[in-house]
Amino acid sequence: MPQRYVVGFSIANRYSHVQVEAEDALDAAQRVKDTYPDAHITYSRRHNKRADDRHPETILEEVQPKRTSATRRVAKTPRARQR
Repeated sequence: MPQRYVVGFSIANRYSHVQVEAEDALDAAQRVKDTYPDAHITYSRRHNKRADDRHPETILEEVQPKRTSATRRVAKTPRARQR
């Protein structure tokens, strides 16, 4: 009988969790991995109605990596020393 599980994962340093109906926690994690192949599974646990209602899931449709200082397109100009 399928039960509801919560699977936490990260993609490109963005964290999220989803609720999945599955036979066990491993099956739930595998279903999330099939949906998001680039995801790193952080946890898989049984659904806790009270806690999960307080923290609703966020669905990541399209995840774009965060920009770092190395990838920013800001022209760095040397500043004149102030005396």
